[in-house]
Amino acid sequence: MNASRSTIFAMARLRLSGGAAAVGPALPPDGRARPRGVKRAHWAMAGQVLTSAANLLTTVLLIRLLGLEGFGQFSLCFLMIMVLRSFFMSVVLAPMSTIAPKLRTSSQRAYLGFLLLLVAGFVVVSSLVVAALLYPLSWMLGAPWLMTLAVPMLVTHAMASGSDFCARLHMVTGNPKRSFGVEWVRYSVQFGVILGIFVQNPSALTPATALYALAIAALAGAMTGMMFTPTPKLSRRLTAALWPRHWNFIRWMSLANIVESVQTMAPMFIGLALLGEAALGVLRPIQQLSNILNLPTNAMHQFLPTTATEAFQKRGVTGLGTTLRTAAGWTLLYFTVVALALMVLSPALSTFIFATPQPGFTSLILIFAAANLFIALRVVFSTAFLCIEEPRQFVLVHGLGMLFAIGISFSASALGPTGIALAVAGSTGAGLLMCLLLVRGKLDG
Repeated sequence: MNASRSTIFAMARLRLSGGAAAVGPALPPDGRARPRGVKRAHWAMAGQVLTSAANLLTTVLLIRLLGLEGFGQFSLCFLMIMVLRSFFMSVVLAPMSTIAPKLRTSSQRAYLGFLLLLVAGFVVVSSLVVAALLYPLSWMLGAPWLMTLAVPMLVTHAMASGSDFCARLHMVTGNPKRSFGVEWVRYSVQFGVILGIFVQNPSALTPATALYALAIAALAGAMTGMMFTPTPKLSRRLTAALWPRHWNFIRWMSLANIVESVQTMAPMFIGLALLGEAALGVLRPIQQLSNILNLPTNAMHQFLPTTATEAFQKRGVTGLGTTLRTAAGWTLLYFTVVALALMVLSPALSTFIFATPQPGFTSLILIFAAANLFIALRVVFSTAFLCIEEPRQFVLVHGLGMLFAIGISFSASALGPTGIALAVAGSTGAGLLMCLLLVRGKLDG
């Protein structure tokens, strides 16, 4: 559905005035009391702190057990899963976060049934696409081991999709504590399984078994989340009303995610081809450590689309602009404080992760920190495209970033790992600039 901005404003005013739904029975006025945005933010942030802490500790264990080369293999599979996760967010999670708040309570079970079909379809189709691409990709990268990790990688992808869906569903439908519970179970099991292998039989841990450990943990999280969801049902009427709106997101954001996937993966793939697995094994833990800075970004992915949509529903473009600018202000403050802390602690952190000080660690972590700041601000302001249902803008944002990512990555032949880090920061900075140019004027009414 390609509604114009004025049409969307009219729909919002109609709903606020108690008029009839604009899209069949699915969008009547909703009098439900919803959790405040601050409450969502607190629980989303708590979940991201838990996630980052568990992933960091898991990374340290895996580096010690697998070595840099083995961890580099695991990291490439993990990056591919993260790319699939970004597609999952655009196909299911992003539209759900902006459409669900506009539905009445009585539509919840039917919408859940619709979403579960969408999740299952996504997992099947995306797994088939990846399976078809793995062989040529392994040949291009000179990495025959990639084919041996296909099954554990795809199993992990399927389980992670279920866990991500359950966590976001509870956040969107007003149960942020349950969303946190899903994450708590998932990452507690993840760290527990890998720690158990580390204690009992370290030699049993391989890149494949590490991926299976992640899959078991994600399955535990998904099962926990489904225990507290209503019984789904199928409704042709609701599906007919909502599918065009989902399709508007899917077609544009899938294209945007293809472009973003190239932007995300190109630096690491080019780095792998130019520098080898060991270099990737160095870059990934440093990047993952800097992702502590990305806590507000990951949290905002969960709560900001819903909170901003509610602000837009109630106060129009003025409320939307105020919400996004407030989020950007808090994000800048957070990044300033934590980036300074990482810079001061970088020698100790380098020794903690790699056992010995790693050359260039401080400069690499600061470059990745800049990249994460650009991503966080882009997430904040691009939320406007979700709220007004103009997802096609994401294609332009990620398209410019992709060009920068590919172009700068080849500097790795001269700069080493620093060139890859600069490619990540340069591409995310270019994407932020394009986002700000596109959103300019939309938040001024």
